[in-house]
Amino acid sequence: MESYLAALSATIAAVVSVMNYHQSVSMRKDRIKVSLWPISFEARPGLDLHIINRRSHKTQVVDYGFIDDEGYLHSMVVLSELGELHSSDTIVSGSTLMVEPSDFFEFGVIESPVDNVCGAYAKTSYSDKLFFMISSNLPFHDRLAIRFKLYKNMLSRFLTGSILYK
Repeated sequence: MESYLAALSATIAAVVSVMNYHQSVSMRKDRIKVSLWPISFEARPGLDLHIINRRSHKTQVVDYGFIDDEGYLHSMVVLSELGELHSSDTIVSGSTLMVEPSDFFEFGVIESPVDNVCGAYAKTSYSDKLFFMISSNLPFHDRLAIRFKLYKNMLSRFLTGSILYK
């Protein structure tokens, strides 16, 4: 009887340790929500994207931008570094370094350098994952086609080393 109790307690301890390990690993992953709509309710022209932190650790957003209808990424960080996006044309609220859950970063551009915008994306410093959102105003089959084009572009970039940004 004692050997059964010892085996049962060892099994329970093993299951609990695996669950704790899984929880500790998953809590280190970045988790953000990207949206194409502004947080504020003020009406303004142009495009907006906002990013919300959903984890309790520091999250640094290193790249963000818009997705066109061909599935290409248009980085607003790259455009501003190249001088094609002026600070007078942009509206920025929040910080790209988000510390607490529900911290946000909002970026708006008055005159869009991107044609046919249908989504937004962001990338964090600790994750290889691309967080993105396709507009819900599009029909389902169009959203599916854009998602397929985006994955196709990402795969071709991975296989050939070509650039994903347009």
